[in-house]
Amino acid sequence: MKRLFQFKKFFRFKRPIQSEKVMQSKKPIRSKKVFQFKTIRGKMIFGFSFVIAIFLLSSIYNISGTKTVNEQVKNITETELPVLIAEEQLMANMATRMGLLRGYLLSGDADFKKQFDEYTEKSEEYYQFVLEQGANQKLEVLIAREKDWVKYVRGQVFEVYDRGEKEQAISNQNHISSTTTSVMAGYEELASERETLITETGKDIIDSGSKAVNISLFISVIGAILCVGIAFLTASVITKPIIRIMNRMKQMAEGDLSSEPLSSTTKDEVGQLVLATNEMNHNIRQLLEEINGVSESLTGQSEELTQSANEVSA
Repeated sequence: MKRLFQFKKFFRFKRPIQSEKVMQSKKPIRSKKVFQFKTIRGKMIFGFSFVIAIFLLSSIYNISGTKTVNEQVKNITETELPVLIAEEQLMANMATRMGLLRGYLLSGDADFKKQFDEYTEKSEEYYQFVLEQGANQKLEVLIAREKDWVKYVRGQVFEVYDRGEKEQAISNQNHISSTTTSVMAGYEELASERETLITETGKDIIDSGSKAVNISLFISVIGAILCVGIAFLTASVITKPIIRIMNRMKQMAEGDLSSEPLSSTTKDEVGQLVLATNEMNHNIRQLLEEINGVSESLTGQSEELTQSANEVSA
């Protein structure tokens, strides 16, 4: 009888034994649904995938920003800058031809006329280039006025001079000089506008680069913080249930079977381990209850036998 008493004293189960259905349907009191995966492997893959996605987005942003900057630089170097040079050359070319025209009228040297024609051919090449790049309406008007100026010089200045009418040729040249000045001023204005555009675009590129650096730094810092947070969260989700199971097993080893069933909202290996621990605790308690019942029955029978023996001896 003394051993049975010690056995019951070692195993403590103060509350009535609950059925397995009650344990499984009992509402969880502590777990937050963070990762609902069937395996721990799925949780770890999700965590690493999230981290990779953050750095992938950062890389995509950097690539996109770099691509935009490259397109802007390409537009400047392949379009805006060459057109700016062409406009400046048109202005310089016209000024040079104006000097050659005056030199011809003063000296009658045919080399001036020849050089005038050569510079005119170069101007036509510049016309073709800027028109291919998509010249605006103002530039097209200036080119048309310059062509009319060349036509007038050849017909009303050179031809008149070659006929010996020098005074008339000089008079015609003075008459057209205002057009020359106007066209040259127009080219200069366009070149200045394009230069301003290139400068502003360069500033935008610099600002975009600085902004991209700041955003990349921000994303890197936030990504690092999130990575650390996800690592701790994943570790917590995996380790906390295991620690609870370990503590419950220690209680069971010490003979304490009176604790509430462990709660779990996960369906992975840890969740299955929680259910198995609850089931083992339940089965042991049920077995001990049966043993307790048998011991109480034996105790009662023993007392009856003792009482009967005492009556016989009396």
